This record gives sequence, C-alpha cells and structure tokens, in this order.
Amino acid sequence: LPQASDIKIRLVMRLVEGILLEDSASPLRHYLETCGYAQSTGPIMGVDDSNYEMTFYCGVQGSNPEHAEEFKNGVFKVLEDVASKPVDSQMVDAILHQIELHQREINGDGMPYGLSLILNGLSSAIHHSDPVDVWDVDTAIANVKEELKDPMWLSNLIKEHLIDNPHRVQMTLVPDATKSAKEAEEEKARLAEIGAKLTEADKAEIIAQTEALKIRQDTPDDLNLLPKVGLEDVPAQMHIVQGQLREIISNRLDTPLNLYHAGTNGIYYNQVLIQIPDEIIKSPYFNLMSILMGEVGAGEYGYLELQQ
Repeated sequence: LPQASDIKIRLVMRLVEGILLEDSASPLRHYLETCGYAQSTGPIMGVDDSNYEMTFYCGVQGSNPEHAEEFKNGVFKVLEDVASKPVDSQMVDAILHQIELHQREINGDGMPYGLSLILNGLSSAIHHSDPVDVWDVDTAIANVKEELKDPMWLSNLIKEHLIDNPHRVQMTLVPDATKSAKEAEEEKARLAEIGAKLTEADKAEIIAQTEALKIRQDTPDDLNLLPKVGLEDVPAQMHIVQGQLREIISNRLDTPLNLYHAGTNGIYYNQVLIQIPDEIIKSPYFNLMSILMGEVGAGEYGYLELQQ
C-alpha cells in the first residue's frame, strides 16, 4: 500500500479494513469464516501502518495447499463485489465512529495513555513524518467525510489499492513434522564441529564461565535496588469527587442523574444500570444467556444483522 506518511490514505485504509473485516457481517471476514476449505481466519489480518509502506493482510489457517488458488480467487471476487457498488453509508459512519473513539479514548488498559500515544507516533517519527498527524486525526477525518460525499469514492479506492495493485504476494505455509528432529541434528553437528576445534584452554574457559554463571544465578537479587512506596507517599486525605445531582424523566419516572466532570478527550461517558428481576437471575439458564448475548441472532435480527 502507499506510504504511511500520507495520513489521509492511512485513515482511509483503516476505514477499508473495518468495512471488509470488522466483524462476521463484514464481507471479506464473512467469506473467510464460511469458505469451507479452512478452519478459521489467519492470525494476521487487516492493515499494518507501522512501516514506511503500509501493508494489507488477509489469510486463513487450517487449510491445505491445494486450496491456495481458490482462496485467492474467492478473496478477489469479494473485493470486486464490494468495489462494484457504493459502500453502505451507515457502516462507513459506524467504522469512522470506532476509529475516532479509539483515537480519543483515554483508557487504562495495558499501558499509560501517554505511552500508548508515543508508541502510536513512533513509526511516523522513525520515517521522518510528523507524529502529530497520527495523534490529531480530526483534520483527516473531516477531509475523509468530505470525500465520502461521493458514494463511489471508497469503492474506487478499494479497486485502486487492493484489486488493481500488483504489489502483492501470496504465501502458503505448510508445517513440517520433522522440523524439530532436523534442527536437533543440525545443532548436534554444529556443536560437534565446534568441539573438534576447541583447545584445552578453550575447554577450561567454558567450564570456568559455566561455574561463574551458576554462582551468579544462585545469588539472591538485591531487593534494596528497587524503588519502594512507603506510607509517607500515600496522601492522608482521600479526595472524593463531588458530582452534580440532576433528574431526568425516564419511562415517565423521575430518575436521578449524577454528573461528574472529567478530562475525557471530548468523549461523553454514561453508565446505565438496569435491574434484572430475581426470577431471571435465579434461572439455571441465566449464565448461558449472558454468554450468548450478542453472539447469536435475537428477536427480528439474524446473527449477521446483530453483528453489524
């Protein structure tokens, strides 16, 4: 794909990835999950924009080499079908919404928000682009929304960058049942070759280094080197945020609404609590229902409709 420094194309390819692969209702993922010649989609899917040139991956696993041509033809048939007509505008809006949420959300999962921003901008900085473009995508989103007024714009980009782009490769990876044995033999031969060239002094040095390593490994670590948090680091007074109590009318009932102001990068969060009747909670099927909720069809919606 084009260079990752083109922030508009970078954003568009993330949009294309969402349209093709977001969930089981997305056309390309749906094809790969239901093709019949593979067990599941591949472990690497979608756009990688961390390198100088972006890459789009698509694959399956649990298949056989003779299906390689069928796989390629099937993927391109899906791409050509998607590119032949306007992409559903509701789906495009939903994917753009997800991208914007992902960009803005300050979450505590995995690592501090600042560090995640640095890592997101790192590839741009390495390749002499401005990382601010990666962090502040509002301008790029506005430009993309302007382009989306042409209903065929996205479809044409899928044709240009995925269908008519010959810069691609198809790889078929086949496991080798004798790989471990071959590697063990190769290692054994390599060690034998090294051993034949060792002098007595070399052997003595290896033995001495092995003994030194064992002593180092058996030596307890000095825990005093680690930073510690003491009681003096804990504030004596606990700061409790005071919310503002409001009331809203919900189902014709006055319902309390607590508002708390916080730095959320432009995202408004709300939590809705719904009381579940005791007879449902005590049902032996309640746990099963909680597992299946959102994973199957419901009411008038089939599985794929609910996914979308």
